[in-house]
Amino acid sequence: MVSLPSHLNTFFTYKEINFIGDELKNKHRITFHNDQFFIKASRHEDLESFKLIEHEIFVYNYLKNHLDNIPPIIWCFEDSSLSMFIIAYLKDFPLATKRDAYCLKDSVNLKLIIEKINTISNIPIPAKWNFNDNRQEKMERYIFNVQDFLATSIKQKLTSLLKTTPANTKLVFSHGDLLPMNILYSNTEITFIDWEWAGIRSKNYDKTLFLLFSHEPSQIITSYNLIEESILWDTLFISLRELNNLNRLKHLPLFEKNIPKWIKAVSVTLES
Repeated sequence: MVSLPSHLNTFFTYKEINFIGDELKNKHRITFHNDQFFIKASRHEDLESFKLIEHEIFVYNYLKNHLDNIPPIIWCFEDSSLSMFIIAYLKDFPLATKRDAYCLKDSVNLKLIIEKINTISNIPIPAKWNFNDNRQEKMERYIFNVQDFLATSIKQKLTSLLKTTPANTKLVFSHGDLLPMNILYSNTEITFIDWEWAGIRSKNYDKTLFLLFSHEPSQIITSYNLIEESILWDTLFISLRELNNLNRLKHLPLFEKNIPKWIKAVSVTLES
């Protein structure tokens, strides 16, 4: 078992702490909760996970003065081998239990959720954050990686689009991974969790990501007019990124199920 700080006794039972230690022995990164507390922890051997947890701790502490609908960090810890933080375990249900659900219940108030999402963009950007808008470079790489999935006419339109610059892109504070599974929803109470990818992005990025994963992407693109010039780049960027990610899962069920969704999303966006 990995050596854990004794202060964990405040939040977890002896049996739970043993479980956390065993999990960290077998994995570089874990999450766990009991009825009261949620912990996220990473071993420093996984440098990316460690940096993400370190970043998320900063974001949670930063947001406590700027946003009401997030749980505060109760305790955090870092030494030469481990990073971890604890927040209160929230019993509200997430809008989805998996990343690729694409189907919110009819009872979910989309308008209210979007209004709450839009408030994130009003949060002041931390002074220590720097940003380099490399969406165009990433899109070029994504297009190259997934070119076998795209019709010639679509590739030509994408290539032509990339020669232009998105108009009036406003850069703001962004959650960065606002999938339905990272939104807890209970009547009018909405809580955003999992802030490890928070950063600086275009104003419509969080809203666009949420909408594209809320229902069938191609239907949402049309219903919410995600082909407006100010949103189109985010829509295409996210769709191409998903194709790129799925391309690495060839012959797995997730690939077979979802690759057509995002091919159609790119086509609908460019053909509308």
